[in-house]
Parts: sequence; structure tokens; C-alpha cells
Amino acid sequence: AGPDPYVRRLPVMLFLGSLASPRMIRLINEAAERLWGRMAIHVVGRNKSRLYGGEFLPLSPLIEEHGEIPEEAVWDYIRYARIGLALAAGPDPFDNDLSKIMSYIRGGLPILCEERIPNIGQALRSGLARRFAFGDAGDLARVALMMEPSGGREIEPEALDSFIDRNSWSRRAEALYRFMQKLISFREKGKRGWGL
Repeated sequence: AGPDPYVRRLPVMLFLGSLASPRMIRLINEAAERLWGRMAIHVVGRNKSRLYGGEFLPLSPLIEEHGEIPEEAVWDYIRYARIGLALAAGPDPFDNDLSKIMSYIRGGLPILCEERIPNIGQALRSGLARRFAFGDAGDLARVALMMEPSGGREIEPEALDSFIDRNSWSRRAEALYRFMQKLISFREKGKRGWGL
């Protein structure tokens, strides 16, 4: 574990990854205004807002930008933050499958997730995440402030262990193996049925 990378003494909400659309920039900028003086937003990653709409928007000066950093240093940003922020790139679920959710969870960081992100369901059911309304910076700020009084990091160790166990690579490998067995079995039954 390294030193605390944050300079501000406010509780930190961390966005990890690329800000890939103008809607994400507008949302996070408005949230920073609403949270000003009560919570700081930090971004580790790049502003790629041109990807979904051609318009480049800058981040608000109220947001601390750290740019891209080596992966081993990312864990200190996760470790010392209070909340991990997950934003949707757009309204379509296929645009919003976020690997950062697993990084937040592995680091024990509670997640504040925008609606329309499909891979958050298990974290919500496990109590590791909270959700805010799609495109609603006011709701983002409201839920973030509700999470913060508990220190943000009030994750039940049993819930975290259970989530990690259900989503480990070995569990995913087992599920893929079972799927392949069923697929092969189905194929073999199909061949016999067709006289092949």
C-alpha cells in the first residue's frame, strides 16, 4: 500500500476509466457543482468525450484530473477513496458493461452506479452498490451524500467475500466448462436425431 494520493481533505468519489461521451462530462461536471464543499470528485483516466458524439467537453475545474496512471498505482486511488463512480456512456446497455466495477469491488470500494449499466445487478443485490437515476446529476449527488455519512466504506465483509467468490475466474471457468458440456451434449443429440 502506498501513500494517500489525494490532496483535498474532502471525502473522495473516484471515477476510474475513460469519460467516453459528452453526456458523461456534463453529468460529472454538474455533480461536482452540486457536491462542491462536501465531496470531491477525482478522475483517473482520460477524457475521450469525442468518442460518442464528436464534441469535446472539458472537465470542470472542480474535478481533480489525474490522467492515466500505472495500474499498480490505481489501487492507492481506490484504497483511499470513499465511493467508486460508474457512469453509463449512453442509453444502450451494450455500451455500458464496465470492468471498473470489478476493480472497485476488489478494492473494497462501495459503488455509486448510474442506471442502465447491466453488470451491476449482483453488486446491488449484495449491498455493495447503490444506483442513481440515468442522467440525473441531482440524484447522483443525493445518493452520494447518503452513502458518505457511513464513511462510504461500510461494506459487509461477508457480502464482499460472497460476491468475489461468485465472480472469481475459477467460477467463471466452471460456468464456461458446464456451458460447453451442454453445448456438446446438445450437438451430439442433434446429430443422432438427424441420422448423421
